[in-house]
Amino acid sequence: MESKNIVQQNYKITKGDRAKLLHQKPAVLWFTGLSGSGKSTLADALEVKLHNEGFKTYLLDGDNIRFGLNKNVDFSDEGRKENIRRIGEVAKLMTDAGLIVLTAFVSPFQSDRNLVRNLLPEGSFTEIFVDCPLEVCEQRDVKGLYKRPALEK
Repeated sequence: MESKNIVQQNYKITKGDRAKLLHQKPAVLWFTGLSGSGKSTLADALEVKLHNEGFKTYLLDGDNIRFGLNKNVDFSDEGRKENIRRIGEVAKLMTDAGLIVLTAFVSPFQSDRNLVRNLLPEGSFTEIFVDCPLEVCEQRDVKGLYKRPALEK
């Protein structure tokens, strides 16, 4: 929705200024894969390592986001698209702040991940596919998703 009542504001402190102050290159590390594949576990472990090395980071996790910002978004294809769109916009704001943003989302649609990639400067988005066999994800099934009838998912 376009509005003639809003104008992009340009401020004196830039994304580059913030990155320089933090001594790091802002980026988004996008972990994707099946539910139960280990996305959140791997992203958490990497954030700990980066934090211990002095990097300024933030981890956006699919479940945690749905407790607040996206609690009104369902799991339909359109809902999933909106969920990822919002996360992309949040990640973009966080990189503008100079942070390294790690995300952990099922994000099944390549088009949605590309939308996020295109929000960011070239080279600022790294997609990390957590390749875990379905059988292992089903064994882990911490949410009980694989045991539910297809209509409930």
